[in-house]
Amino acid sequence: MTETVFSRQGLGRVLQNGVLSQDIPLVQGVVVLSAVLFVLTSFLVDLVYPLLDPRIRRV
Repeated sequence: MTETVFSRQGLGRVLQNGVLSQDIPLVQGVVVLSAVLFVLTSFLVDLVYPLLDPRIRRV
């Protein structure tokens, strides 16, 4: 939606064009990149959360 409003090419538009043109390596790359970013973000949140909320620190 942001790409459409601001007329900027982004990952969503690249993925859409890759799917429409059946560019399998591009689609696989975007999916793997998204999965890696999701896992890294979750991992960083798990590491930072005990620093922000002292009630869940291990003893």
